[in-house]
Amino acid sequence: MAQVNLYTGEIMEGYLPRKEHNLVKKWIEIHREELLQNWDLTEQQMLPNKVKPLESR
Repeated sequence: MAQVNLYTGEIMEGYLPRKEHNLVKKWIEIHREELLQNWDLTEQQMLPNKVKPLESR
């Protein structure tokens, strides 16, 4: 498990194997705006919206 920076995709705390880290970074790139909106919601004590998973190709 890891905490990942939503702006840079870098691991802030914890560990992810390289393959999984690359997938998380790709997912963040695709959904950054939604993730940042969810962050704002949680700071207001509100529930975050669902974000679609990364689709395999």
